[in-house]
Amino acid sequence: MVISSSVVQPPVDAVAPAGWATATLIAVCIIDVGLLTWAAYDWRKRRSPILFVCLIGGAVSNLVEAPLDTLLMCYFPGRGQVVAYTTFDRPIPLWATLCYPILFGVMAYVFFRVFETQRTRAQFWKIVLIGFAINAVLEFSILSTHIYMYYGEQPFRVLRFPLYWLVLNNGASVLVATIAYHLRDYWRGPRWLALIVVFPSAQLGFLAFVGWPLASVMNTGAGLLWTTLAGIVTVAMGLFLFDVAARISCADGTWRLTRRATPDNEAIARTPRQQSAV
Repeated sequence: MVISSSVVQPPVDAVAPAGWATATLIAVCIIDVGLLTWAAYDWRKRRSPILFVCLIGGAVSNLVEAPLDTLLMCYFPGRGQVVAYTTFDRPIPLWATLCYPILFGVMAYVFFRVFETQRTRAQFWKIVLIGFAINAVLEFSILSTHIYMYYGEQPFRVLRFPLYWLVLNNGASVLVATIAYHLRDYWRGPRWLALIVVFPSAQLGFLAFVGWPLASVMNTGAGLLWTTLAGIVTVAMGLFLFDVAARISCADGTWRLTRRATPDNEAIARTPRQQSAV
């Protein structure tokens, strides 16, 4: 294998179609308003701000978009659309920032509810597939407008979308949900705000744990064969973490960290206090 020392540069001269950028921004805003309405209803009904926190945390996750894009070669043209901010010399459009609650906030909430309501591993994997499908629809739809693009030797590319992102995107949501679920007794009052910063950390953390083979090879200038092999390793590692999350969090998980209280367990838990009272 001959590895080049040069790193593939993004298409910095690209211009986003202004009409599509504006339409996407409007559509995302409408969806976000609907999600905030749902979050307010859910908060009132369940006495928990978890969905609202997930939406805010999802939006904050957008702050790590630029480093992720640099490593795995995604680019948003700054010209032709409203830019929310620029970092790592990369413009991040406003529509992308507002899309994060949809893509990451909602899915983190859904996976949290899967764990909280004691679903089985089979049900968990069904939700994973639904998450893949929703992610794919969003990516295919927006990519077709050319307001962002993937470049370089991207493996598993279908209609300009590298399918390995399905694992990376949903994996971050699974990681957040797993942390939120197993620390659910901690999130009380102002402590809910601490969950918000978990979102960007989970984004970078999941990619660091499973994405390093692909990111390392893609940034050497290696060809598609080598990036595909690295992509297989990355996807396999990601699915392994999905399985770990299911095994420690689902009702039939073989490595359960927490279990539902049963009458027998409650009796055992009360016994020391009763004995001390005597």
